[in-house]
Amino acid sequence: MFVTQDKQDFPWVIGDTTAIPADRPGASIDLVRAIAAKLGITIEIRRYPWTRCLETELKNGSADGAFLASYKAEREAFGLYPQKDGKTDPARRVNTSTYSFYRLKSSTWNWDGKTASGPGGPVGVPGGYSVSDDLKKMGMDVVSSANTEVNFRNLLNGRLALVATLELDGDYLLETNAAFTGKIEKVAIPVVSKPYYIMLSRQFVAKEPELAARIWAAAAELRDKNLQGYLAKYF
Repeated sequence: MFVTQDKQDFPWVIGDTTAIPADRPGASIDLVRAIAAKLGITIEIRRYPWTRCLETELKNGSADGAFLASYKAEREAFGLYPQKDGKTDPARRVNTSTYSFYRLKSSTWNWDGKTASGPGGPVGVPGGYSVSDDLKKMGMDVVSSANTEVNFRNLLNGRLALVATLELDGDYLLETNAAFTGKIEKVAIPVVSKPYYIMLSRQFVAKEPELAARIWAAAAELRDKNLQGYLAKYF
Protein backbone atom coordinates (compact mmCIF):
# COMPACT_ATOMS: atom_id res chain seq x y z
CA MET A 1 0.00 0.00 0.00
CA PHE A 2 1.13 3.54 -0.85
CA VAL A 3 -0.35 6.64 0.77
CA THR A 4 -0.76 10.23 -0.33
CA GLN A 5 -2.45 13.30 1.08
CA ASP A 6 -6.22 13.84 1.28
CA LYS A 7 -5.96 17.51 0.24
CA GLN A 8 -5.73 18.77 -3.32
CA ASP A 9 -2.25 19.48 -4.62
CA PHE A 10 -3.03 20.36 -8.23
CA PRO A 11 -2.15 18.69 -10.55
CA TRP A 12 -0.42 15.95 -8.54
CA VAL A 13 -3.38 14.93 -6.33
CA ILE A 14 -6.92 16.04 -7.16
CA GLY A 15 -9.73 16.77 -4.72
CA ASP A 16 -10.07 17.37 -1.00
CA THR A 17 -11.18 13.84 -0.27
CA THR A 18 -10.03 10.47 1.02
CA ALA A 19 -11.40 8.90 -2.19
CA ILE A 20 -9.37 8.37 -5.37
CA PRO A 21 -11.23 10.13 -8.23
CA ALA A 22 -11.96 7.63 -10.97
CA ASP A 23 -11.19 9.78 -14.00
CA ARG A 24 -8.58 12.41 -13.06
CA PRO A 25 -6.97 11.36 -9.75
CA GLY A 26 -3.80 13.44 -10.18
CA ALA A 27 -0.57 13.13 -12.10
CA SER A 28 1.37 11.57 -9.21
CA ILE A 29 -1.28 8.86 -8.81
CA ASP A 30 -1.15 8.24 -12.56
CA LEU A 31 2.62 7.85 -12.29
CA VAL A 32 2.48 5.47 -9.31
CA ARG A 33 -0.03 3.31 -11.17
CA ALA A 34 2.28 3.32 -14.18
CA ILE A 35 5.16 2.18 -11.95
CA ALA A 36 3.03 -0.73 -10.73
CA ALA A 37 2.13 -1.70 -14.29
CA LYS A 38 5.73 -1.48 -15.46
CA LEU A 39 6.99 -3.67 -12.62
CA GLY A 40 4.07 -6.10 -12.72
CA ILE A 41 3.05 -5.45 -9.12
CA THR A 42 -0.10 -4.25 -7.37
CA ILE A 43 0.02 -0.95 -5.47
CA GLU A 44 -3.09 -0.01 -3.51
CA ILE A 45 -3.30 3.75 -2.93
CA ARG A 46 -5.02 5.35 0.05
CA ARG A 47 -5.38 9.00 1.02
CA TYR A 48 -4.93 10.35 4.54
CA PRO A 49 -3.88 13.63 6.18
CA TRP A 50 -0.26 14.18 5.16
CA THR A 51 1.15 14.01 8.68
CA ARG A 52 -0.59 10.65 9.16
CA CYS A 53 0.85 9.40 5.85
CA LEU A 54 4.39 9.95 7.06
CA GLU A 55 4.35 9.89 10.85
CA THR A 56 2.01 6.94 11.28
CA GLU A 57 1.42 4.84 8.16
CA LEU A 58 4.94 5.01 6.70
CA LYS A 59 6.78 5.00 10.01
CA ASN A 60 5.07 1.90 11.39
CA GLY A 61 5.20 0.07 8.07
CA SER A 62 1.44 -0.03 7.49
CA ALA A 63 2.24 1.72 4.21
CA ASP A 64 5.10 0.60 2.00
CA GLY A 65 5.43 4.01 0.40
CA ALA A 66 4.29 7.64 0.60
CA PHE A 67 4.23 10.33 -2.10
CA LEU A 68 5.09 13.09 -2.83
CA ALA A 69 7.64 14.10 -0.19
CA SER A 70 10.32 16.77 -0.39
CA TYR A 71 13.47 16.16 1.61
CA LYS A 72 13.48 17.08 5.29
CA ALA A 73 16.07 15.54 7.60
CA GLU A 74 13.47 14.79 10.27
CA ARG A 75 11.45 12.76 7.78
CA GLU A 76 14.22 10.17 7.68
CA ALA A 77 12.79 8.97 10.99
CA PHE A 78 9.64 7.97 9.11
CA GLY A 79 11.08 6.29 6.02
CA LEU A 80 13.71 6.31 3.30
CA TYR A 81 14.44 8.43 0.26
CA PRO A 82 16.35 7.08 -2.75
CA GLN A 83 20.02 7.60 -1.98
CA LYS A 84 23.37 7.76 -3.74
CA ASP A 85 26.70 8.03 -1.92
CA GLY A 86 24.88 8.52 1.37
CA LYS A 87 22.78 11.45 0.15
CA THR A 88 19.28 11.82 -1.23
CA ASP A 89 19.43 11.20 -4.98
CA PRO A 90 17.55 13.89 -6.99
CA ALA A 91 18.02 11.85 -10.17
CA ARG A 92 15.35 9.51 -8.81
CA ARG A 93 12.86 12.23 -7.87
CA VAL A 94 9.31 12.17 -9.19
CA ASN A 95 9.20 15.88 -9.98
CA THR A 96 10.44 19.32 -9.02
CA SER A 97 7.89 21.76 -7.62
CA THR A 98 8.15 25.47 -6.96
CA TYR A 99 6.70 27.38 -4.00
CA SER A 100 5.64 30.98 -4.54
CA PHE A 101 4.15 33.81 -2.52
CA TYR A 102 0.69 35.18 -3.33
CA ARG A 103 -0.54 38.61 -2.23
CA LEU A 104 -3.52 40.90 -2.70
CA LYS A 105 -3.15 42.99 -5.83
CA SER A 106 -3.47 46.06 -3.64
CA SER A 107 -0.63 44.93 -1.35
CA THR A 108 2.75 46.67 -1.20
CA TRP A 109 4.40 43.50 0.13
CA ASN A 110 7.37 42.34 -1.93
CA TRP A 111 10.07 39.67 -2.11
CA ASP A 112 13.46 39.90 -3.85
CA GLY A 113 14.38 36.23 -3.44
CA LYS A 114 16.11 36.74 -0.10
CA THR A 115 14.38 39.53 1.79
CA ALA A 116 10.74 40.43 2.36
CA SER A 117 9.58 44.02 2.50
CA GLY A 118 6.26 45.65 3.22
CA PRO A 119 3.60 45.35 5.91
CA GLY A 120 3.91 42.51 8.40
CA GLY A 121 1.38 39.86 9.21
CA PRO A 122 0.92 36.08 9.16
CA VAL A 123 1.72 33.92 6.14
CA GLY A 124 -0.73 31.13 5.35
CA VAL A 125 0.67 27.74 4.34
CA PRO A 126 -1.21 24.44 3.83
CA GLY A 127 -0.60 22.17 6.81
CA GLY A 128 2.36 19.80 6.54
CA TYR A 129 4.05 21.63 3.64
CA SER A 130 7.82 21.75 4.00
CA VAL A 131 8.02 25.41 3.00
CA SER A 132 6.70 26.26 6.47
CA ASP A 133 10.13 25.50 7.94
CA ASP A 134 11.85 27.64 5.31
CA LEU A 135 9.64 30.60 6.17
CA LYS A 136 10.04 30.17 9.92
CA LYS A 137 13.81 30.27 9.46
CA MET A 138 13.31 33.65 7.77
CA GLY A 139 11.48 34.84 10.88
CA MET A 140 8.02 34.84 9.32
CA ASP A 141 4.84 34.19 11.29
CA VAL A 142 3.45 31.03 9.66
CA VAL A 143 -0.18 29.93 10.05
CA SER A 144 -1.22 26.45 8.88
CA SER A 145 -4.63 25.70 7.41
CA ALA A 146 -6.37 22.98 5.42
CA ASN A 147 -5.39 23.98 1.89
CA THR A 148 -4.53 26.80 -0.50
CA GLU A 149 -8.17 27.71 -1.20
CA VAL A 150 -8.78 28.32 2.51
CA ASN A 151 -5.64 30.44 2.67
CA PHE A 152 -6.72 32.53 -0.33
CA ARG A 153 -10.08 33.18 1.31
CA ASN A 154 -8.31 34.21 4.52
CA LEU A 155 -6.07 36.50 2.48
CA LEU A 156 -9.14 38.19 1.00
CA ASN A 157 -10.80 38.69 4.38
CA GLY A 158 -7.68 40.17 5.96
CA ARG A 159 -6.70 37.32 8.23
CA LEU A 160 -3.45 36.78 6.34
CA ALA A 161 -0.91 39.17 4.87
CA LEU A 162 0.41 36.61 2.44
CA VAL A 163 0.05 33.02 1.22
CA ALA A 164 2.88 30.64 0.33
CA THR A 165 1.99 27.52 -1.60
CA LEU A 166 2.92 25.29 -4.50
CA GLU A 167 2.89 27.37 -7.66
CA LEU A 168 0.83 25.01 -9.82
CA ASP A 169 -1.89 24.84 -7.16
CA GLY A 170 -1.95 28.60 -6.58
CA ASP A 171 -1.95 29.45 -10.27
CA TYR A 172 -4.72 26.95 -10.95
CA LEU A 173 -6.98 28.55 -8.33
CA LEU A 174 -6.34 32.03 -9.72
CA GLU A 175 -7.30 30.83 -13.20
CA THR A 176 -10.39 28.82 -12.26
CA ASN A 177 -11.94 30.47 -9.18
CA ALA A 178 -13.71 33.76 -9.89
CA ALA A 179 -13.53 34.71 -6.20
CA PHE A 180 -9.75 35.07 -6.51
CA THR A 181 -9.20 36.12 -10.13
CA GLY A 182 -8.23 39.76 -10.38
CA LYS A 183 -7.90 40.14 -6.61
CA ILE A 184 -4.86 37.97 -5.81
CA GLU A 185 -1.57 37.80 -7.69
CA LYS A 186 1.61 35.75 -7.57
CA VAL A 187 4.84 37.42 -6.51
CA ALA A 188 7.22 37.09 -9.45
CA ILE A 189 10.27 35.63 -7.69
CA PRO A 190 9.70 32.11 -6.27
CA VAL A 191 10.35 31.20 -2.64
CA VAL A 192 12.11 27.92 -3.39
CA SER A 193 12.09 24.95 -5.77
CA LYS A 194 12.40 21.42 -4.39
CA PRO A 195 12.61 17.86 -5.73
CA TYR A 196 9.82 15.54 -4.59
CA TYR A 197 10.16 11.81 -4.03
CA ILE A 198 8.42 8.55 -3.31
CA MET A 199 9.50 7.62 0.21
CA LEU A 200 9.53 3.93 1.12
CA SER A 201 9.16 2.47 4.60
CA ARG A 202 12.24 1.10 6.31
CA GLN A 203 10.37 -2.16 6.82
CA PHE A 204 9.65 -2.52 3.09
CA VAL A 205 13.20 -1.69 2.01
CA ALA A 206 14.63 -4.18 4.51
CA LYS A 207 12.29 -6.91 3.25
CA GLU A 208 12.38 -6.09 -0.49
CA PRO A 209 15.59 -4.16 -1.23
CA GLU A 210 15.71 -5.09 -4.91
CA LEU A 211 12.05 -4.17 -5.49
CA ALA A 212 12.58 -0.88 -3.65
CA ALA A 213 15.44 -0.02 -6.00
CA ARG A 214 13.30 -0.93 -9.02
CA ILE A 215 10.46 1.31 -7.80
CA TRP A 216 12.75 4.32 -7.46
CA ALA A 217 14.38 3.57 -10.83
CA ALA A 218 10.98 3.25 -12.51
CA ALA A 219 9.88 6.58 -11.00
CA ALA A 220 12.86 8.29 -12.64
CA GLU A 221 12.37 6.53 -15.97
CA LEU A 222 8.65 7.24 -16.20
CA ARG A 223 9.17 10.83 -15.06
CA ASP A 224 11.46 11.44 -18.01
CA LYS A 225 9.36 9.54 -20.56
CA ASN A 226 5.75 10.17 -19.55
CA LEU A 227 5.32 12.85 -16.87
CA GLN A 228 4.48 15.63 -19.33
CA GLY A 229 1.81 13.38 -20.79
CA TYR A 230 0.31 12.73 -17.36
CA LEU A 231 0.29 16.47 -16.64
CA ALA A 232 -1.27 17.42 -19.98
CA LYS A 233 -4.72 16.05 -19.18
CA TYR A 234 -5.01 18.32 -16.13
CA PHE A 235 -4.47 21.57 -18.03
